[in-house]
Amino acid sequence: MHRDELKNLRIEAPEFDGSLKPEDYLEWLQAMERMIEIKGYSGEKAFKLAVLKLKQYASLRYENLKRTKALEGKPKVKTWVKLKKHMDKRFSPATYKQELYLKVTSLHQGSVKVEEYIREFE
Repeated sequence: MHRDELKNLRIEAPEFDGSLKPEDYLEWLQAMERMIEIKGYSGEKAFKLAVLKLKQYASLRYENLKRTKALEGKPKVKTWVKLKKHMDKRFSPATYKQELYLKVTSLHQGSVKVEEYIREFE
């Protein structure tokens, strides 16, 4: 398929309810990134789509972000990149990524660390 044909695909964007499991957020984020790339959406259009797909707690967090920005006299969040930055802070804590890294680096395949096994395989 050519890129123009992909833009015409009917794809439903996933919803995100604000689950506090980082893997749920990261799964939603990856799905949104793929859709935005395939559709060729601008940062503003991607932002609008994402905001429409925020439900429950995630929607409340976004509304709180809007209020906070307005009260502080700061510019509104209008792009996908900026929305992602704010959502990452809440739904993908830095400690989660560190924990995953530590898990992967401490795995073993027999007597060989998985990291060494992967390097050998590659």
